[in-house]
Amino acid sequence: MAPSLRSLLAAGAPIVAAALVTAAPLAAQDRPALTADVGLHSAYVWRGVSVTNRPVVQPELALSLPSFGGAWTVGAFASIEPGRYDGLTDISESGDDAAVDLAEVQAWLEYGRAVGPLELTLGATAYRFPNDDGTTSESNTMEAYGALALSVPLSPSVSVWYDVDRVRGAYVEAAVSQDTRVLLVVPLTVGAAVGFNAGQELSLDPEQLANFAENGITHTALSLSSSFGMGPIAVRPAAHVVFGRDVATRISEPGVERGTKFWFGTTLSWGQSRDRR
Repeated sequence: MAPSLRSLLAAGAPIVAAALVTAAPLAAQDRPALTADVGLHSAYVWRGVSVTNRPVVQPELALSLPSFGGAWTVGAFASIEPGRYDGLTDISESGDDAAVDLAEVQAWLEYGRAVGPLELTLGATAYRFPNDDGTTSESNTMEAYGALALSVPLSPSVSVWYDVDRVRGAYVEAAVSQDTRVLLVVPLTVGAAVGFNAGQELSLDPEQLANFAENGITHTALSLSSSFGMGPIAVRPAAHVVFGRDVATRISEPGVERGTKFWFGTTLSWGQSRDRR
């Protein structure tokens, strides 16, 4: 089964187009499907923002159920900081109050369906932050999202997320991706994306949080990824370059802005269809 929209977003992958292809296999399946992922990443970069600039472990579990020609998917994701990130150059989402910290949990429900070459995904995500330091429960929030993708060359897509709780604004991302092969042997996917903020900027309202400093283009990104099998496990290595424009996407260390950021990682995926009972 292809990687879910949520798994790539949560890992901070800038290439939404690669994720949106889930709508097509979901629409074609006739049995429930269970998938489990574990992401091992050099950093947690979410929509161009360095949430954590040190290695993270990110497990995810999702169950898809065929319905009305498409499929409902319910799932959960977690971001774990496996070390004590208390150095002067460390960014820690958990606040670094333990050597191994559960920094973030997401739960989501989405519906995906393909209509001809058009792939549609609609869903909602709840974000929860369980620590007393760093990003705390004060930042707990919810988003609704929708995405459209075309099954044509370059796989163009556009996605919109609207925070309905603490941030109350929209984030839009347009992306393209292209599959290719190196020496006709190694499969590669090359992707590019651009993010746009519409209302998630800094505000004078003390009840409203912000994901970015200003409205407008937040960042652009390039990615290079591959996929190969190891028995029942799919291995998906990827490398990403983020070109930050908004201040929030340019910060790579506390108080340090860089126009370009690089991060990489590997996701291990297991998927199994479950017969109806």
